[in-house]
Amino acid sequence: MKQAKLYKSSKAMQVLSQESIAEFTDFIDTVVEKTQEKPRLIVIDTLATCFSGGDENTAKDMGEFLNNLRGLSRKYNRCNILIVHHSGHGDKGRARGSSSLFANLDAEFEITRDESGIIHVKNTKFKDEETSAEKFYRLQKVELGTQDGEEVTSAIIVPEIKSLVIEVGLDSEDNPITAKEIVEFFGRGTGTIQGLADSLLVSKKLAHTMAKKVTKLGWLEKIDPANRKSGYRITDEGRRMLSVCGASLIPKEYTPPARPSYPWRRERADVDN
Repeated sequence: MKQAKLYKSSKAMQVLSQESIAEFTDFIDTVVEKTQEKPRLIVIDTLATCFSGGDENTAKDMGEFLNNLRGLSRKYNRCNILIVHHSGHGDKGRARGSSSLFANLDAEFEITRDESGIIHVKNTKFKDEETSAEKFYRLQKVELGTQDGEEVTSAIIVPEIKSLVIEVGLDSEDNPITAKEIVEFFGRGTGTIQGLADSLLVSKKLAHTMAKKVTKLGWLEKIDPANRKSGYRITDEGRRMLSVCGASLIPKEYTPPARPSYPWRRERADVDN
């Protein structure tokens, strides 16, 4: 891929128009004649941009769209076709438009970015193989030089192991608690399991379970591994992940934001006393 030649069309191909397809293939044939190489991948970016004259919500128009792309693939030794598409307005878990699109795909990947800036790539369909494991990436700024005295930059994607915004537990109202909350808490350097439990309004047992989960991910470590009751502290990798998602380490005087108080907790405390 590093040596791959990339060519960009000056305008979007309208896949439902045979005239537009012919114009596009003429462009490809010109490139093939020049390079003596047929395309291995054609990118449709985006489906909506290349769907003029049709209704993506109807199976008829979507079927014609896909059949025309199959013909394009066959013309060039069954090259791959990549369709960039958006999720639905109501259901973010599926592609917008007719369900026949998903039914006819060989593979589908859902790409999202969480609040920490980590990009999630989830394989939601693979026709002939097992779906692959979810992968994580982040954008990294790169400098390209200067133009007219101003710095020109772009971005590349670099792999990440996981995202801090993953669920490690639920509070008493079944709201998700993320690893980011745990790592930020111990980022003060003085956190205890009891302090974590108090700040999140969960039991000490659950707080300990969540801390162990985050430790397995490599973002926390025990202060004294030989001591079963030892406290936890943030690791260098935990600090790096906080930096990646734009969070800074919490100062020691920080007071965690109060979660909603629950009457049953106060009543239980009164009974215990």
